[in-house]
Amino acid sequence: MTSINDEAFGKLEYKNNFWRGETTIKMFGVENEILLSVDAYENTDFSKDRFYFSG
Repeated sequence: MTSINDEAFGKLEYKNNFWRGETTIKMFGVENEILLSVDAYENTDFSKDRFYFSG
């Protein structure tokens, strides 16, 4: 199983054709754990330049 530690998404593991991970976000003063599921190839480039983050 392939895994990476991405700057934006944190630790992601590739299994069953998806990149999967978990992270915690704080919204409206409450911390929530969310599950990430990214539909992408195993060799996908997750570089910061490919995504737009507002905030």
